[in-house]
Amino acid sequence: EVSRRKAEALGIVVLGDAGPWQIDVCVDGADEVSENLDLIKGGGGCHSREKIVNQAARQNIIVVDESKLSSRLGEKWSVPVEVLPFGMGSVRAWLERFGAVSLREQAGRAFVTDSGNHIYDVNAGSIPDPAALDRELRALPGVVDTGLFIGRADLVLVAGRNGVRQLRR
Repeated sequence: EVSRRKAEALGIVVLGDAGPWQIDVCVDGADEVSENLDLIKGGGGCHSREKIVNQAARQNIIVVDESKLSSRLGEKWSVPVEVLPFGMGSVRAWLERFGAVSLREQAGRAFVTDSGNHIYDVNAGSIPDPAALDRELRALPGVVDTGLFIGRADLVLVAGRNGVRQLRR
């Protein structure tokens, strides 16, 4: 919503929330990118909405610096898991099967997403099968979505000391 307000203040036309949209290219960042070009997103707390836009786009371009690259997801970032406020204590207990869980906070209070939900960051360590973990997490009652973006990056642009390189699926 903050980005929406900034764009509108600059006179940029913003699409409505409901969709469906005809998006040719989505350009976004990521918190971590694996060798398979799978992603962890959600450090900013908008991964559920970003995943909807990402899915609607014909092509997804991810822009990162080389510090975001890893062999496997989970080596550098925990997995953000958006959960409903109702029953979130139970959801936390279920999430603890997958690793250490922490409630994301902002200014000493539980962080609230634009959709009114909360985020648990799950430190699952190095993830051998991100697609399987994503399915297991999303199957838990109360989980809205995860920050695992599997098979969704078409092109990753990586800025580094020697310029920008392109990684393609």
